[in-house]
Amino acid sequence: MAAADAPPAPARLAFVTEWTDPSSGVTWHHQLLFYTETGEVEMHDIKNRRSFLKRVRQDAVTAGQLYVGAVVSLFGRQLRITDCADDATRRAVEPRAERTLALIKPDAVRHAGKILAAAAAGGLAVTAARLCQLTAPEAAALYSAHAGRPYFAALTAAMASGPVLALELMAAGGVRKWRELLGPTDSAAARAQAPGSIRARFGSDGTRNAAHGSDSPAAAAAELAFFFGAGANGSSGSSGSSGSSGSSGSSGSSGSSGGGNGACASAGGAPRGVARCCGTTLCVIKPHAVKEGTAGPILDALQDAFEMFTLDRGAACEFLEVYRGVLPPGEFAAAVDGLAEGPCIAVEVGARARPRGRGARGAHAAQLTRAAAARANQVADRAGGDAVEALRELCGPRDPELAAVLRPASLRARFGRSPARNAVHATDLAGDGSMETAFFFKTLAGGTHTRIISTIHARQAEDSDRNRLRLVTAPDGDAGAGGGGAGAAGAGAGAPRSADADAAVRYLQHVVFADAARAPRAPVEGFWLPRPAAKNATLAEYRDKVADYLRSDAFAQRWQALKDQTHHERGIVMSAGGRYYLPQAIVLLRVLRAVHRCTLPVELFWYGPEEMDDATFKAMQAEFGPLEGYDTKALPYPPHHLPGAKLKGFPLKPYALLHSKFKQALLLDADVVLRRDPRYLFDAPLFRERGNYFWGDIYGAGMVKDEVYEFVGLNRSVRAVLDAGKADFKRYAESGQVLIDRAMHLDVLEWTWFLNSFSDGAVYDFMYGDKDTYGLGFGLAGKAHLYTHINTPPGGVFTHRDTLGWSPRAEQMRKQGNWWLMGLVHYDHNGEALLVHRVTGEVNVFSGHAPKDEVITPPIPHSWSMWFMGYAPDATLQRTLDLLSLNVTFLLESAPPGQACPLAAWAAYWTLRTHGIPTQRNTTLEARCDAMLDAQYGAAGAAMIRRAGLLEHPLRLVVNAEWDRQVDGGWHAPKHPLWAVPLNQTAAYVMWQNLDAAVGWAKNWTARNSPLLSKGRRRARWS
Repeated sequence: MAAADAPPAPARLAFVTEWTDPSSGVTWHHQLLFYTETGEVEMHDIKNRRSFLKRVRQDAVTAGQLYVGAVVSLFGRQLRITDCADDATRRAVEPRAERTLALIKPDAVRHAGKILAAAAAGGLAVTAARLCQLTAPEAAALYSAHAGRPYFAALTAAMASGPVLALELMAAGGVRKWRELLGPTDSAAARAQAPGSIRARFGSDGTRNAAHGSDSPAAAAAELAFFFGAGANGSSGSSGSSGSSGSSGSSGSSGSSGGGNGACASAGGAPRGVARCCGTTLCVIKPHAVKEGTAGPILDALQDAFEMFTLDRGAACEFLEVYRGVLPPGEFAAAVDGLAEGPCIAVEVGARARPRGRGARGAHAAQLTRAAAARANQVADRAGGDAVEALRELCGPRDPELAAVLRPASLRARFGRSPARNAVHATDLAGDGSMETAFFFKTLAGGTHTRIISTIHARQAEDSDRNRLRLVTAPDGDAGAGGGGAGAAGAGAGAPRSADADAAVRYLQHVVFADAARAPRAPVEGFWLPRPAAKNATLAEYRDKVADYLRSDAFAQRWQALKDQTHHERGIVMSAGGRYYLPQAIVLLRVLRAVHRCTLPVELFWYGPEEMDDATFKAMQAEFGPLEGYDTKALPYPPHHLPGAKLKGFPLKPYALLHSKFKQALLLDADVVLRRDPRYLFDAPLFRERGNYFWGDIYGAGMVKDEVYEFVGLNRSVRAVLDAGKADFKRYAESGQVLIDRAMHLDVLEWTWFLNSFSDGAVYDFMYGDKDTYGLGFGLAGKAHLYTHINTPPGGVFTHRDTLGWSPRAEQMRKQGNWWLMGLVHYDHNGEALLVHRVTGEVNVFSGHAPKDEVITPPIPHSWSMWFMGYAPDATLQRTLDLLSLNVTFLLESAPPGQACPLAAWAAYWTLRTHGIPTQRNTTLEARCDAMLDAQYGAAGAAMIRRAGLLEHPLRLVVNAEWDRQVDGGWHAPKHPLWAVPLNQTAAYVMWQNLDAAVGWAKNWTARNSPLLSKGRRRARWS
C-alpha cells in the first residue's frame, strides 16, 4: 500500500483492558479510550455498561506504549491490554507492534549494553529479555533449519559455548529494522558494506557474528516461543510470557523466562538462566530508565545475569517491604509505583564491577563509567569482594541531585530523574544481596511467585438474633506464639504448644511424618467367601460369571492390549447428559480449556438420545476438543454382567470408567470446579506406585454397613485393610472425583461394575450410591492392600440462609442450622486445595451466574460433620460458624514500623497455610519470621520441617490424625466450633470467579449451539 493509501491515524484509540482489584481479587474488564491529539484517557466498565473514568488528561502513558499485551499504569491501576476494541485501532496499532527475536551470541554478550543502545537508537523497544545458557541440543533445535549444512556443527558449538542474551524487540517493521541494524551475515562483509552495523562493530566472522535476527514474523514467533515460552510474541504483555497465573488475579508478576514450550522448545522448556543467586547482589533498572532507552548504557557498566520483568503493585510492594518504615510513607508509595509502572530489568552483579567502554554520552561518559567502576572495585577489594558495597558505590546516592554532586560518574547521577525515578535499585545490606537476587531469578522467573491476595475486610456481624457471622480477631499479644493466635481454632490446634525440642521432634516423627496413607499393607489372606450371603441367587450367579471371565484368555488378551497401547494414555472421564448435568459439564469444560489451558482429552458419557443430540455434541467437540462422546445405551453390554442393569445416575460413573479408552483416567463429576490443570496428579508418587487415588467425604467410614462384605462374598477382614487405605481419617468415599490406572486395575473396574449392576435394592442398601463400591471392587480383586485415599479430609464452602437465594425445606435447614453446605473442598497429595465439588450448590446455567459462596472452612473433623449435618439430637446441634478475620495484607500494612517479624500477620498467614485454606505463599514473610518456627518447634524440629519441604506444603503440620481426634470423634459433641474465613479473603475466591464467568459464558453458548438445552430451559434455582 502506498503511503498515500495508508489509513489515517485515528483520533481515538480503543482497547480492552483487564485489571484485578487487589482488595477482592475480582478481575474487571474495561474499555480504554486514548485520545491521540490531547493524551486524554477515558474508561468504561464493560460488564456493567457504565462510565468508569471520565475523559481526563494524563501524562503517564503515550500512544506508543499502547498495544495488545502491554501493561500500563494509570492513576495507580495496572492495566493489561488484552485486545483492540475496534478495527480502526487494530489497523493503527498492529503494524507498529511487530516483534522479532534479537539473540546476542556468546562472543558479543560483553557488548550487550552497546547493542541495546543501538537497538534503542534504531527505534526498537525491548519488551522481553533474559540471559541464558543454551545446551548443545537446544542450540541444535534452535538452528534445526540449518541441519546438514557444513557449518552446522561449528554454529551450534559456538552458540553453546557461553551465555546468550535473548531479546524480544518491537517496532513497526521490527523484523526488517533489526536485520538492517545487524548488517550482512559475515562480519568481514559487514565491515566493508555496512561499517556502522552491529556485526561490523562486534562480530568476528560468519559464525561468531555478534547477533542473530529472525528472518520473518513467523520465524520470530517460533524463536520467541523457544526462549520465552508459548505466551511470547505478544500474548502476555511486555514480558513475553506469564510467569504466574496472571489471568487469575493472583500472580505477582510477569516473568520473561516463561514456562511453556514454544514451537522449537526443547523437552525441558525454555533454556535455563545463568543467575547464581549466591555471593552476588541485585541491581534493578527501573521502568522509567527502560522506557527512556538508557538500559543499554547502564548494562554497559555492569552485567552478569539479567532478565526483564513486569511487576504488579503487590509484587513491587513485597520486594520493597523492608523499606516500609525506613522511607517516609509518601516516598515508599512512590517507590512502589515507580517499580510497577512498566517493565524493569533485574541484573545479577558479581563482586567486581567492570567498565564497559563508550557509553551513550560519548568518550567523557565512558571515562566516567570506567572511573566509577574502578572506584567500586577499590571498595569491593577493601570489603573482601563484597558485591553489595561495590554496586552501591557504582549506583551512587539515592537522590540523583545529590549523586550529581557527590558521585557525578555514578549511574543515578547520569540517568536518574528523582528519588523515586532514580534509574536503578541496588541492594542496601550485605546480607540481602543473594535473597533479593533469588526473589527475581528464582521466585519470579520460575513462575512460582505467590504473593498474598489482597483481601477486603471481614464484614461485621449484622444480625446476631439470626445467628449471623461472629467475628473473631487475634489479639496482638498472642499472635505468632503458637502459630495460632486467631481465636480458639488457631494454628496451634494439633501442634505442640511449647518450644520443647524433644516434644516437638516426637510430634513430628509420630504424627506429622507418620503418614498412614504411605504405609505398606499386606494382601488379605482368605478374602474370598465360597458363597455370598445375599439371598439373591442372581447376584451369586453373576459373581461366578465375572470371576470366570477374569480368569479367561479373552480378558488376559484385553488387559494386555490395554497395557501395550501407546494412544489414549491419560484423560478425563465425565458422565453428564440431559438438561441438568450437561450444562454443568459445559461449565466445567469451559474452565478446563479456557482458564487452565488443560489439553487432556476428555470422554463424555450419557444415556440415550434424550440426553444428547448430534448438534450439541458436534458444537462441544469444536469448542472443547479433544472430546469423544459415548451413548452408554448404544455401547455393547458385557455378557458376563447382569443384563438390564441401571445405566443412569450413580451407576453411570463406574460403567464409564469400565468402557473408557484411557490407560489412566481421572473421573470428574460435572459439578466440579478445578483450581488448576489436574494433569500433575498422574505423576503423584503414590499414584504411580498403587494406581489409584480416592477422596474422602465429610462423613466417617462408619456410614458403610458391615454386612455388605458378606453380602457380596468377602471376608469381613477385608474391611480393616480397606480402612487402612483411608489413612488417618477413615472417611466414607466421595466419588465426585476418582483417579485410577485402568492398565493396572482393569479387574477392579470389572468388579466395581458388578457391584453397581446390583445397585438399588441390593448393594446400595448398605451404602450411598457408588461411593464405596470401588473399595469393595479392590477387595473382590484381592487388591484391598492397594486401595488408597488422599490423606486429607475435605473442607467446605458455605452460604448463609439469608443470602442463599432460595428456600430449602425446613427439615433441611433444621439439620444444617443457618448455614448451607454448597460444596466440598478437596485436596491433592501435597495438601493443596485442588477443587470444589459443588454437592448441593450446583449451577443453573440459564440463570447466567453461579450461586454465591460466602465462607470457606479448613478440612472438617469427623465428629463436627456428624454433629452439624444432623446426625445428632436436635437439642445439641451446633448452629453457627466462627468467622475469623485473618486479613494478612491488612495486618502486614498495619504492622509497627521496623518490626522484624510482623507477628499478627505471621499468625494469620500461618493459620491459613497450616489449615489448608487456599492462600498464596509469601516467601518474604516466611523469611522474616523464620525464627518463629524455631520458637514453636525448637531448632531440631524446625530443621526437620524445612528439610521435608513442609514450608511449601505445611497442611500436615496441623491436619493429621491427632487433629481429627482433638475434637473428640465418634458421636460426642465437638469440643471446638468449626471456623471459617470469608471466601473473598482467600485464593479460593478465584475458583468461584472462574465458575461465575463460565456460567455466564455457557448461558450464551448453549442458546446459540445446543438445540437440546435451548428448547426447555429450567427455571433458575439461584437468584
